[in-house]
Amino acid sequence: MTKIMLSLVTLAFAAGTLSAQENLLKNGGFEQIVKKTKSGDRYIQEKIKAGWNFGAGPLAKVPAGWIPNLGTAKLEIADAEKEKENVHGERYAMRLTTGENRGAHIYTSGAKTGKYEIAVWAKGKGKFSVIGYFYRKDPQSGKTKYAASVTLIQGTAKENRWTEFKKRIDTAKIKPEAGSFRLALAVGKNSCIVFDDVKLSPVTEPE
Repeated sequence: MTKIMLSLVTLAFAAGTLSAQENLLKNGGFEQIVKKTKSGDRYIQEKIKAGWNFGAGPLAKVPAGWIPNLGTAKLEIADAEKEKENVHGERYAMRLTTGENRGAHIYTSGAKTGKYEIAVWAKGKGKFSVIGYFYRKDPQSGKTKYAASVTLIQGTAKENRWTEFKKRIDTAKIKPEAGSFRLALAVGKNSCIVFDDVKLSPVTEPE
């Protein structure tokens, strides 16, 4: 029995361990919701003109730290008090619904390059991706510039149950010249997907 336990410990260290499940994303569970006035917030106005839908009424409810970007979608906040089956974590989750013509991207915070585990829970209908936007420092100007976008996870949501999608990455093998990156959720056409508990956790290697 002792030999078996030692072998399991050895395997765990060889694979690398997560840093106490630390999540570097500021609002990966979508629990912090911001209410923005549609008529007073310039960015929300621009997104509405571009085709984004934030529901009825004068306020747009969006998860803090998540920014609608490319494409068009209807963004809704799923509330466990009204639809418990569509929330995986605590009270809130984020739903993105796209039409026939375009998908949509919504991005959040990131971190310095390194070794990480990315995880996301999804439920609904359609395909989605987790994309990494990589940035590098220009050696001449010293300014941080966009380097590339890379698909890190691809998945298909299931309508009747929550599914976790996760992957470990080493950014040095993906984009070695990059110094930082941020994550985005990209939803394909004709999709309706609820997301929750998105995590970016450092992976520490044994010394």
